[in-house]
Amino acid sequence: MMVENQPAQRFCQSAGLAAALRLPSMVELAAEPLMAVQRKWLTDNDVPERFIDSDWRGWPSALMQAKVAFSPDGHWFDHDPRGETAVVFPLRGYFGDQIDWGAWQPETDRFATCEQKLAVIGLENVLRPRLGDGLTVHKTLLNWLRNGRVGVIIRDLTQAT
Repeated sequence: MMVENQPAQRFCQSAGLAAALRLPSMVELAAEPLMAVQRKWLTDNDVPERFIDSDWRGWPSALMQAKVAFSPDGHWFDHDPRGETAVVFPLRGYFGDQIDWGAWQPETDRFATCEQKLAVIGLENVLRPRLGDGLTVHKTLLNWLRNGRVGVIIRDLTQAT
C-alpha cells in the first residue's frame, strides 16, 4: 500500500522524541513478533535464526512485523492498520543508540525509514574495531541480515559522504 499524500502529522514523527525520552515509540507499540511464515522465509533465504532476534553483538533488536504504508517516493513509511505487512526493526547510530526505524517488504525488497534520518544503514558498525578486514558494504538488506547486520548499506550516496 502506498500513501498518496503525506499527512501534516505523520505517525513516525514521534519516534525520535520517544527514543530521547527512552519511551516506546509508536512503531514499537504497533509492532508484533514475526509470524512463522516470515521467519521461515528469512531462514529459507539463509538468514541465521539468531540474527532474526539479535544482531552480531547479541543486542536484542528483533525483527518485528507491522502494518505500514510506504510513501510514493519510497523514502519513508508510516504505520497504517490497513497497510501491508512489513518487517520492522530499529536502526542505530554510530554509538549503537536507536535513531530511527526501518520497514522492509522482503518480497518486493522495498525499504524505507520512519524519519528518513539515515543515509547509511548499520552506522553502529562504522566505528567498530577491525583487525584485518575493512568495512563490508552490502548491496541488499537481505545480505546485511545474512551476515548478522555486520557492515553497512548505503541508501543515499550524496548524503552518506
